[in-house]
Amino acid sequence: MADLYTDIGANQRTGFNFPGGGLTTQPGEFNDPVKELGSGSEILAVYTMTGAEVQDDTIFLSRLQPGLIVDPVRSSVAGNGAGTTCSVKIGDTDTVAGAQVADIDRYSAAIDVKANMSTGTGVSFAGGVALITPIQVTDTGVWLTASLSVLDTPAAGKVLVFRVKLVDNR
Repeated sequence: MADLYTDIGANQRTGFNFPGGGLTTQPGEFNDPVKELGSGSEILAVYTMTGAEVQDDTIFLSRLQPGLIVDPVRSSVAGNGAGTTCSVKIGDTDTVAGAQVADIDRYSAAIDVKANMSTGTGVSFAGGVALITPIQVTDTGVWLTASLSVLDTPAAGKVLVFRVKLVDNR
């Protein structure tokens, strides 16, 4: 089981978001804050498949700050043929200061994203506990995650695009 990162998550790893390069292998720039967490409070994160992914890999989408609530009703994921079969669960690493375990499907149970949605629409989050019981992020540096719950024949170069609507509860 590997840890994978979206375009945003790659620069948010601890020690990777430095301007000017030097200590990082990243392009040497901060993430665009509008893309990372824009004024509309929506994360737009893209994961490009390498073809080496396996079932149960975790994709780190973006860090979430304390006080945020993910709105699963207005969030979605789209792809352009990531694999012969491909499903993702959406969750986070929030432990509420150790009072609960991280939950890989807090915001969505497994949703099928194998289809090429280039001419259609994404798939809405569905079935996570946060749909009925909204969860406020409480720990600092919590990761929003996507777990590849079903995957067969991953297709290199294909993408998964995550659009996550956030509510700031501060």
